[in-house]
Amino acid sequence: DRRIIFFQRANMFILALALLASLCAATAPCAQDGQYQLATERYQIYYSHDFGATWTPSDTQPVSGPFEEWRFIHVAPTGVPMFAASTVHAFVSLNYGVDWLPIASNIFQASSATGQVQLAITGLSYDLCNSGTLTVSNNTGVSWRTALGSERGPFCGLAVSDAGSSMVVVTGSYQNITLLRSIDGGASWHVSNTSGFKSLSYSPPAMSASGRYQIALSTSSPISPIYVSSNYGAIFTPVTGLPLFRSTAIDAALSCSGKIQVFIMYNPGSVNPVLLSADYGRTWRTLDAIRIAVGEVAVSCSGQHIVAVGNGGIVVSNDTGATWTQKSASEWTLVDVNKLQ
Repeated sequence: DRRIIFFQRANMFILALALLASLCAATAPCAQDGQYQLATERYQIYYSHDFGATWTPSDTQPVSGPFEEWRFIHVAPTGVPMFAASTVHAFVSLNYGVDWLPIASNIFQASSATGQVQLAITGLSYDLCNSGTLTVSNNTGVSWRTALGSERGPFCGLAVSDAGSSMVVVTGSYQNITLLRSIDGGASWHVSNTSGFKSLSYSPPAMSASGRYQIALSTSSPISPIYVSSNYGAIFTPVTGLPLFRSTAIDAALSCSGKIQVFIMYNPGSVNPVLLSADYGRTWRTLDAIRIAVGEVAVSCSGQHIVAVGNGGIVVSNDTGATWTQKSASEWTLVDVNKLQ
């Protein structure tokens, strides 16, 4: 009977999953916070399975061409799946970054920790800001629904909290940027209070796992390069007393709790300063040990593991920024690490 054979095979599959789960528990854990890392270099994707100690190019080179570049990468808490999106294509890896498979072509993606909730702009564009349709998926990109009705942007940056409930969309044009926020998974949207915030960046705010703590970036504020929020992006306030406070903030990242916060400032003609806060953004110190030019940063869930990439290569810290090791001298663009709570 085919039904008996089907149920026998199904039970064997379930038993195999249970055995795998027990093995993971016995060797606890199968994955560790910050263990799996991902970075991009021009058209290539590199992965690390040992906290950034070694980096290996993926077996497949998903994108190529002068008009295609990486815009988004994401590592799930256990290292599987991994997502990557260029200006044209989107990909998923089910074996820790070794191989990549094409998926729905939604550019400018953002993802929750597990990839269950995703935010994307559909349509093709090589511009920094895209006038496509904002869409939300609640089933790992299998199906999508339109957000914000018929509004078509321009949308310049997207962010989704690890939990998937908080979302931020950067919309508008230069000197007239607006932050749209959602705290219900994209069902409803509201404008963040950024009064007094000068020259918002096209890059979306960095968020803690819940979305409660956020860092928004400024391009030329006379007050501060970053503005912070502790109420899910409802209100942003400037951080004063920072060095090079008139500089441009390039990128930021937060630990899951939001206690560890890191951001990079642009310093023309010198190494970009990297600043770290260990008290939810109240006080900041410069990480003087970083001696190369970096422009992107990622932080593990605990904040212990930090990776920064840029024109100077990759630098890795496994002690919350106290010491750093350079792993490559090539030109890198994006980076992400797994956040396992």
